Formats: sequence, structure tokens, C-alpha cells
Amino acid sequence: MKKSFFAAALFITAFGFTSCEDETNGGSLKIEAKVVNGNDYNNLIDEVRVVTSHDWSEEIQPTEVITCNYNNGGFSVTLPKKIIENAYTFINDKGQTVMSNDIHAQFFAYKNKERIGEFVYRSSDSAHIVIFFYSFRNGKVCINLLTPVTQTFKLKKGWNAIYFSKDDYYYYAYIEKPKTDLNWYFIPN
Repeated sequence: MKKSFFAAALFITAFGFTSCEDETNGGSLKIEAKVVNGNDYNNLIDEVRVVTSHDWSEEIQPTEVITCNYNNGGFSVTLPKKIIENAYTFINDKGQTVMSNDIHAQFFAYKNKERIGEFVYRSSDSAHIVIFFYSFRNGKVCINLLTPVTQTFKLKKGWNAIYFSKDDYYYYAYIEKPKTDLNWYFIPN
């Protein structure tokens, strides 16, 4: 289960980003997460930490974005409009500061300050998943998921939810939510 989510997340590395002139502020993203069988975890999980993730660059270290409490079988969090600089910059081998075009969020569960698992937003059969993707500018993203076609989408500066659906052979990406039952799941370590 967990491997299929990470395999899909690794497809983010296939993104190509083209900047547009308009650099208006994007937005924050409010997430109201009710976890499947979430009340079973009320005593197991204290808090949820949202952390930036980079599949393509080991130089950029994961950075905590925001923390919230876990209670009543879920969590509520608002991903902020702005992300701190060290979440998306690194020093390359020439000593230059380089900025990433994009990051995505991972949702980790903690008990007594120890990471005990993560939350994913997907269908029960893992054929549909969502990645919360932060774009640093308005622009277009080209997604090549090893499908017969490359898909191009307009993203706004700020948080975007990108939905991935898998048929028998390929993943396909959508900006608009596809018609499927998506739920939050807790995946223990």
C-alpha cells in the first residue's frame, strides 16, 4: 500500500515547469481530514505534521510547514500561502543557491514527538491518489506519467491538489477532482 503511494509520488519528478508573467499570490489550502476508522487512532496519535517533500532532489531537506492536533478521528489544517525559503532552496555543487520549482506535502502522524506513520488521501484500492503540490509561481506544469500522452495544466501560485487515477497500465493526472471515493487513510510505520 505505502509503496504504491510513493511510486505515484515519484512521478512528480517527471514534471517540467514553464513560468508565466503573472506572479499574483496564490492561496492557502484548508484541509478537513476525516480518517477512515479515525476514531480508532484517537489515543494513538497526538499530532499531525505537514512536511515538504522533494522526490527529485536529496539536497533539499524536508521542512516542517505546519503542525495540528489529531482528534475526533481526523485533523484540520490550513496549508499556508507562503513557504519558508529553506523548504525549496539548496546550494548546488558550484556554491550557487538554487530554487526548486515545486514541492509537495506529506502528512506524518506523531505520538509523544515520535513519528509513527503517515496519512494519505486516496481510494481504498490505491487506484486514485491526491498529492498536494505547491507551485512557486503561476504557470503551466507538464506531467508525463509514462502514458501515451503528456498532460499540461495551469497551476496557480500556492497550493494545488493534483489527482492521479490509474487504469490497468497508466496513471493520469487531473486538477479537478475525479469522480471517485477518496478518503484519508492512516498508514503506520
